[in-house]
Amino acid sequence: MASATRRALLAGMLAAGMAASARSADSPWSRLRRGGLVLLVRAGALDPVGERLRTERVPIERVYASPDGSCRGNALAAFGRADEWTALAAFGDDPVRQSDETQRVRKRIGNYSSRALRGNVVMVTHRANIAALTGIALAEGEVLLVKPDGCCGVRRVERLRP
Repeated sequence: MASATRRALLAGMLAAGMAASARSADSPWSRLRRGGLVLLVRAGALDPVGERLRTERVPIERVYASPDGSCRGNALAAFGRADEWTALAAFGDDPVRQSDETQRVRKRIGNYSSRALRGNVVMVTHRANIAALTGIALAEGEVLLVKPDGCCGVRRVERLRP
């Protein structure tokens, strides 16, 4: 399937699947519009995610991306900007690196609880990184919303599936 056709299909599925919840005052989209959340995004076809966030008028304060592979390129295409952050890089089979990098990400997310974010923070990374942090394995382009919960704490809020 052509890339543009796939993106259009994913955007349509995402819009249709989330339309009912977007009307609720406590929907993930309403919470995202208020800001203060971190979006953990598994690298992949991110254009539908970026398009939906723009359509829903979700404010994005920062975008971080793994320097590996196409993560940064996908983040740039979807969000228009992305800062490389090595803590989001794939750690392979190195358990020490996995522990160290996961703690760095957990600490950064936790520290957002003491700051008044004007928007949300996006982190584009790999399946294994998100699973190590949250215990959840996301599909490509899938999003997990987390809320900073004090120093080094991460509270899962919602999973968005394209």
